[in-house]
Amino acid sequence: MIYYLITIALSGFSFIESLHVDLQKLQRAFYIFILIFLAFFAGTRMMGFDYDTYKDIFSYASSGNLKDVQIEIGWALICYWFSGIGFNAFLLFVACCSIVLYGIFFRKYSPYVFLSLLIYYSSYFIVKEMGQMRQGLAIGITTLAFTASMEKKKGQFILLFLLAFCIHYSAIVTLPVYYFCNHHWKTTTIIAFTAFGLCFTFVDLGIVITKVISVLPISGAQDKVANILLSDASAKKLGINSSIILRIITIGLALAYRKPLRERFAFYEPFIMLYFYGLMLYLVFNSVSEFAQRTSAYFRILEAIILPCILSLMARRKERLIVVGLLVINAVVSINRLFGPKQSYEAYNPYKTYLLN
Repeated sequence: MIYYLITIALSGFSFIESLHVDLQKLQRAFYIFILIFLAFFAGTRMMGFDYDTYKDIFSYASSGNLKDVQIEIGWALICYWFSGIGFNAFLLFVACCSIVLYGIFFRKYSPYVFLSLLIYYSSYFIVKEMGQMRQGLAIGITTLAFTASMEKKKGQFILLFLLAFCIHYSAIVTLPVYYFCNHHWKTTTIIAFTAFGLCFTFVDLGIVITKVISVLPISGAQDKVANILLSDASAKKLGINSSIILRIITIGLALAYRKPLRERFAFYEPFIMLYFYGLMLYLVFNSVSEFAQRTSAYFRILEAIILPCILSLMARRKERLIVVGLLVINAVVSINRLFGPKQSYEAYNPYKTYLLN
């Protein structure tokens, strides 16, 4: 129930924000409050499908024998640094770092920050900050890499890329970020590549992925990919699905409003290119669903910026309310998939925190 209450609260703030009511100081205070609440909500939990796994990783990495830990060295080091404080403090630290990074990112680029938070909450927060914590933090670091790339700070980008990679190996896919931020393709080229990418949705690339990963010198990455390919979650589902359709609609809208938005927002062109790159990853790796989701997750976060930017073009209040309403419905559907009658995330319900234990 609490997950729906958070959705309702964020939806309410999104509607109020779209009305352009002059309550900047109050909105800023609520924004900070929500970030703090989400950090404690994720950082003080005592449940989740990866909770016990991360607790075991923390215990093993805390021993100090980092060479034998089959986990990213950056994550292992954070575990080791918190070995004397405890797992609860470690969990809260990671949650705070991730939430702060996302909060700064939305504040810097989104014209409607509460709408960005709603999109992030329904698509990322529960899955990442309350489950796949390593990638959640790696994505947060990658948002800084986006900024560094747009500002053409190549050294800073490399450091951030390495940091994200040391937190989660999947961040290897962010290596071309610098290129895409500084090379903007024509709309026709993007459409052509997207159409070509759709062809891959009918091709099983599982064997190809296995052979490519087998040559990597990182045994931990090899084991992870092997588990993904064998897991039920990665059952081969060829063809176009609802997620692909929604992403195609998003890139279509982004391109349709490309001219007015690039004149209004300097970052819009780089973000379109990055979102397009993420879409291509999702299409190409579609046959292995978890692989597609993990690799494209670094760029799907840009929906929380692109969609509010499109909303900003709508001068009429009625139009904005309708669009926000549609996004709210999408958020509710996403949450319901996780916690509805046929819930996927039983490990999250009911919510438990040591603050109330």
